[in-house]
Amino acid sequence: MLACMTEADGGSGAPHRNIPEPIKRVVRQRCGFGCVICGNPIIEYHHMTPWHFVQEHTPENITLLCDSHHREATPTPALLPESMVREADANPFNLSEGKETSASYSLRYGSEVVRFELGSNSVSSDASELAALLVLGDRLLWFSRDEGVVQIGLRLFAEDGSLAVAIKRNELTFKADQWDVTFEGATLRVWEASRKQVLEVQFEPPQYVRIRRALFRRHGFEVEVTEDEVRINGAIFSRVHVVNCNVGIMLGHDCLRHGAAAIAWEQEVTYSDAIARGRSSTRGR
Repeated sequence: MLACMTEADGGSGAPHRNIPEPIKRVVRQRCGFGCVICGNPIIEYHHMTPWHFVQEHTPENITLLCDSHHREATPTPALLPESMVREADANPFNLSEGKETSASYSLRYGSEVVRFELGSNSVSSDASELAALLVLGDRLLWFSRDEGVVQIGLRLFAEDGSLAVAIKRNELTFKADQWDVTFEGATLRVWEASRKQVLEVQFEPPQYVRIRRALFRRHGFEVEVTEDEVRINGAIFSRVHVVNCNVGIMLGHDCLRHGAAAIAWEQEVTYSDAIARGRSSTRGR
């Protein structure tokens, strides 16, 4: 447990309202990375006993609320009483009994051309559907159109094979037992239990999905995205731009039966082999 922290303001010795990052992380983990009342992943930090009374930051007194519930909890008198906030804090929405994932969050996409960026690479299309990343027939990153509405899809699997992050028909959900999840501005970041960052994606509706960092695992393949490149089982791709191709990256021994792709990789290997080859390739550059 973290002790309370009261950072000095400008060297004056007076405490200020900036919550230290270690305390924020503890609060996010305890609250399931979402508003304790509705589960919304876009959150604000709320002192249950108001700051002007305590003037200190203790994890036990800080909770997560979405913008709407935060505004209800802050006026005097509050529309959302402290007692109700504390009750929700004791049983956060995303961690309530029977729930395996967070509450969903709707992304708003709708454009003639949709563009996925994976590091310095990009895949864009004005077709009715596009699979940006396909592994043995499983779509991990894609979009489709339903009566003119763009629907973004993403699946990110954990090392144990469980589904860690998903976007289905523009609805974002994630497992609430990650090591850390932040959704600040338009950027979602996810760290798995090993404290390794496995996703950083910036949403820019109505057209762009910018993946700055990701670790896609599926069927023995590992696709790592960094700011500059995409690594597929040790092979490195950078500054590849694909336009109006139905499949961007297609992996697996049966990839040819799915049609043409900008990048096709047939060999299947284990994750450990992929990591070893990636290190070897990096040393040889």
